[in-house]
Parts: sequence; structure tokens; C-alpha cells
Amino acid sequence: MRRLTIFAALLVSTAVGHAALTNISLTADVANSSGSGFGGNIANTTSDPFAYDPDNPTASLPGTDWNPATHFHGNGENPTLYWSLDLVTWGAGSDLQFDFYGRTNCCPDRDNNYDIALLSGGAAGTVISEVLGNNAPDAGSPANYLRTDLGAGLSPGQSFDTVRITGNNGFFTVAEVRLAGSIVPEPSVSVLFGLAGMGLFLRRRR
Repeated sequence: MRRLTIFAALLVSTAVGHAALTNISLTADVANSSGSGFGGNIANTTSDPFAYDPDNPTASLPGTDWNPATHFHGNGENPTLYWSLDLVTWGAGSDLQFDFYGRTNCCPDRDNNYDIALLSGGAAGTVISEVLGNNAPDAGSPANYLRTDLGAGLSPGQSFDTVRITGNNGFFTVAEVRLAGSIVPEPSVSVLFGLAGMGLFLRRRR
């Protein structure tokens, strides 16, 4: 019985423990996003191969001087941009951070005043949580980088599969975006894994 109790305690600690942040892969949704001007493209915003470390996201910053081959640049209207990801179901104790890298040369204010939302059901889906009025700093070190906590407005059991940015700036510009998280399973899922594990443990003892 003592071994079983210890085993169950380990399962619980694993389920509720806080792990380091890991990169959550984003795919640019070109079809549903606003068009770009000046030769840029939303697909550029996840393609820079800089050494991204979710726990230290400014250790190796990507190139953020305006470059049409690596940036998205709005076309004069307030753009709406979408990125898709594998479906995530939020659990208590989870963490979710959105890393935004803007431009650092001419017109650095063009990465200011943007809203970030999490959606369920793709670009036409339901908004689950939203953080309004984000502003990347125009000076300092690092300049034009901002991390936003997207998990603060989420409740356990909510699911999302899309990130949306609305740029409240006609020529809104972004160099790179990354999503990082530590997602703890819902208790119901943890219990199922725990019961399955204990079943295997008891079977082996027999």
C-alpha cells in the first residue's frame, strides 16, 4: 500500500508541477490575414531561424531592422493577422506567453497599439481571451520587444487553436512572433492517466 501511495503522489506532483516554458509552434494563416505592403508577408513572422529560448527570449534577438524578406508591413489599413497552432486545452497552473519582435529602424512606433486575442475554431472562431493596447518599447534594451501574458484571462477547460493580432496602426509592422507555454492537463485528464498508470502498477505486482 505504501508503494501505491508514493506512486500516486508522484503522479499528482507531475500533473500540477510547473515546467519550463517550451516553444509552441505557430503557422502563419496567410489566407485569412490582411495583405502586406512594401513587399513583406505574414509568413515571414515565424520563419527567422534565430536561436529562440522561451525562458530567455531576448538572448538571441532576430534581425529587426525593416527588411521585406523577413517582416510583415501593413498596407495602410489596420491589419488583422492570424496564426494557427495545435489545439490547446487550458488547465489550472498553465502558463502562456506571447513574444513579439518589432522593427528597430525608421518609424519604430509602427509596432505599437496592437491587440492580441486567442480564438477557438480558427480565424472565424470565438474569442476566448484578449489583451488590448500592447505597445512594444521604442527605446531601451531590447527595444521593440514585448512579452505578453496570454494565460491571465483563461479558465481551466477552455480551448484555443488560433492567435490573432489586430494592428491599430495603418502601417503596423512586425518582424517575428513566438508562442511559449507550460500547459498543465485538466484534472480529469490527469486522473485518467493516473488510474491507467496505477492499473499497470498493480498488474505488474500481481
